[in-house]
Amino acid sequence: MTPLDVFRQVSARAQGIVEKQYRLFNEEILPALAKEGIRFLRRAEWTPAQQEWVRDYFFREMMPVLTPIGLDPAHPFPRVFNKSLNFAVELEGRDAFGRDSRMAIVQAPRMLPRTPRLPKGVGQGGNDFIFLTSILHQHVGELFAGMNVLGCYQFRVTRNSTSSSRRRR
Repeated sequence: MTPLDVFRQVSARAQGIVEKQYRLFNEEILPALAKEGIRFLRRAEWTPAQQEWVRDYFFREMMPVLTPIGLDPAHPFPRVFNKSLNFAVELEGRDAFGRDSRMAIVQAPRMLPRTPRLPKGVGQGGNDFIFLTSILHQHVGELFAGMNVLGCYQFRVTRNSTSSSRRRR
C-alpha cells in the first residue's frame, strides 16, 4: 500500500472509533447517568441562573489561567502538550495590537475540573454538571476583545509517548 492508502485506512478507522465513542456517550452513558440523577447540562439547556453562574465561573476561574496564542506567519503553530485539550479559534478582525489575526489556539487549563458541578440552588439537584468545554465555547469571545469569533473547534494531540520514552532508556 502507498502511504496515502495507509493514511486513508487509519483515518477511516479512527473516525469510526470516535463516532462510536460519541454515540455510546450521548445515547447510552449520559441517559443512564441522568436516570440516576447525574446530569450534564448542554448550553441549550442552561437556565438564566445557570448562564449567570457559568459567566461568573469563566471570569473568576478560567480567564485568569487562559493564554490565547495567536497564529500568523511570525508565530507558527505552538507546541501543545501531549493529551492536552485545546481549541482552535477562527477569528475575524484586528487584535488589540492592530494585527489582522485569523487563528488562535487556547489550551484548556489542566488545573480546573473538566466537569464543574453546579452549586445547589443553581442546578436542579446536587449532581448537575457542566462541561468545561461548553463554558469555553460560550465565552471564548471574551479572550479576543474587538474581534469576531467565527468558530471554535476543540482538539487533542495524543503522541505515542510510551514507546519514545522506552527508547531513551
